[in-house]
Amino acid sequence: MKKKIIFSILICYLMLGCEKLFNDNDSDQLPKPAGKFIPDFGFRIENGSNPAPFADKDGAIYLFYSDNRYQPPKRFMTTSTDGLNFDNPTEVLDRSRNPFNKLMPDGKTWRHYQLNWKPDRSEYWINSESSTDGIYFKKDEGIRYVPAESDSGTLGVFDILVVDNAVWLLYVGAIGYSTSNVRLAESNDNGLSFQFLLPNVFNDSQKGLGYDHRDPRSHILENGIRVYTMVQGLKPPHPGHRAVGNIYSFILNDTNDFIQEDGVRLSHMDFTNYNVWSLNDPWVVTMKNGTHRMYVASLVGIDSSDVHWSIISATWDPTK
Repeated sequence: MKKKIIFSILICYLMLGCEKLFNDNDSDQLPKPAGKFIPDFGFRIENGSNPAPFADKDGAIYLFYSDNRYQPPKRFMTTSTDGLNFDNPTEVLDRSRNPFNKLMPDGKTWRHYQLNWKPDRSEYWINSESSTDGIYFKKDEGIRYVPAESDSGTLGVFDILVVDNAVWLLYVGAIGYSTSNVRLAESNDNGLSFQFLLPNVFNDSQKGLGYDHRDPRSHILENGIRVYTMVQGLKPPHPGHRAVGNIYSFILNDTNDFIQEDGVRLSHMDFTNYNVWSLNDPWVVTMKNGTHRMYVASLVGIDSSDVHWSIISATWDPTK
């Protein structure tokens, strides 16, 4: 009988201890699901690509994009009140709504960075223009960045982040080589000059060409920074035969490392109302109601006979 009583007491202590351990955990510190983006019905912009959305404080969405009916493609801007239906595209671009404009660490200088290359692609460089009001810009003298030695003379899609008192340049280097992936350069002079800082930002150097993370684009949250990327796979899209493209995400942690979140945020397989052959250039904004919406360029069409670029979208579901 004594043994049974002692055993029962031990079980109670264990149960109480486990309950206390569970209750003492701060739920805010526990990992939260990164969620999934659920495709929105229809197309946002037919024949559009390279989306760059901006959400203003009143809830309007300004979408900058390239119209591929022109060669070379022309840049347009269109607006929406719900983020789904856009109208009145114009070539008159509102510079104050351009999401590529970045406020520098000094809190008063806006800078817009631009990727340039020679016609034969033998040289790449990034320059900039600056403004004190975010509307009227003047070209800055000199060059902000040229490829590092490991970039094999190339620069690709890039993003600018302001982290603490530094400006970060996330960019794709070594384009076309098996070593291609996203690298990091840093500026400590208010965005005027960048020095190569880190290779292999997303820890994918061993995966090989096609399985590296591309098209990096940051989304500034109330409590941090999330970066979305696209992984194509070994082979490019082949409309009518092969669809490619998954969107992933990384969170910038307290030690300024990018940590990949579990799962896929959006896949070409998620779209069932029409054929999606690729996903490119993901860009997420926060709507006025707190909803996160992703705009992404895609090759759409039944097959290669009618394939064309379009901008499509998906809305975040944090429970997925």
